[in-house]
Amino acid sequence: KLTSALSSSDRVFQDRLTIPEIKSAIDEFLEFLNDAGVPYISGGDKNFNAITPAGTTKKTYCLPDTMSIMHESMEKNIKGLIVDFKGLKGFSAKQISSNLKGKWPGLKTATLVFPGSEKVVEVYAEKMAAYLDAPDHVAELAELIKPHMDGVEVVGLPAILGMTSSTKICAALSGLLGKPVFEIPTMPPCITGLRLKSAFERRLKEMGVELLQQNTVWEIDDVDGKFIARAGWQELQHTIEADAVILATGRFLGRGLYAGRKGIEETLFGLDVAQPEKRSQWHKKDFFDPAGHPINMAGLETDEFFRPLDKDGNLVYEKLFAAGSILANQDWTRMKCGAGLATATGYGAVNSYLKLKG
Repeated sequence: KLTSALSSSDRVFQDRLTIPEIKSAIDEFLEFLNDAGVPYISGGDKNFNAITPAGTTKKTYCLPDTMSIMHESMEKNIKGLIVDFKGLKGFSAKQISSNLKGKWPGLKTATLVFPGSEKVVEVYAEKMAAYLDAPDHVAELAELIKPHMDGVEVVGLPAILGMTSSTKICAALSGLLGKPVFEIPTMPPCITGLRLKSAFERRLKEMGVELLQQNTVWEIDDVDGKFIARAGWQELQHTIEADAVILATGRFLGRGLYAGRKGIEETLFGLDVAQPEKRSQWHKKDFFDPAGHPINMAGLETDEFFRPLDKDGNLVYEKLFAAGSILANQDWTRMKCGAGLATATGYGAVNSYLKLKG
């Protein structure tokens, strides 16, 4: 949660970013998404309560606009209908209603057969979303929902309202039903994530950014103040020259960090990793220790410009920056702030480079 009460000077990330800077980072990110045709909304100075596929709730600062009325409807206990579909695994309207009864009592539920899937045993969110990209098919869905609308003021559906025009489809369905509609995330692969991926690929290409997807940077050198990176899919195919680099390779799953028998290593530059002194100190005895595990705080120490430091606190490279979960002294998995951490520190790293460049 964003709050001005974090400290008297409103500074976080060890004096690297202020609260206004974090907000600016998120605002810039949301502007990018809006330009890419996938608008999101923020909570201002508060978090939203978002419904999960299991019917629990999760705090989040931003939501797709197709989920924008979810929080308010639940908070005001507006009479709602949750719809699921036969054959769509991992999404049960009855389960969601049951788990939400303490926060949103009286929810109605309905299980429908998705248009065109009458003889299909299992349906998939991606195919359902693609089907609803056609206006006639949205009207079909509306006709199926209408018989269940008695006494209903808002309708919740799994996130299947189109692949590329979800805002328009959500508005069209709301108009046909005469009541507002919102989406609830499904289990992965979730359409909301696929929309983001598609939006990034499309908008970055329009901005002149070349994406080397599914490529690995196999090696990188600092030559006369320039970084020379060699990348490829299964072998070296591309040579990239850069004035500066932002290292955002993630942690263990992203392969930015490697946990070996003798300690934790950074995999690309061989940078020093801040970590517990002994491997036996990586984890607490209690798996559910509320303070988390020390290994999750391991990562790269940086200066005020997000530039990695060695174990003695010295700058390693003048124009190497780090951002995201590879940074030390944060536990995004426990704090549930991975996207916010990446957005804010990426913004900070870019602005640091621009500031140092003059």
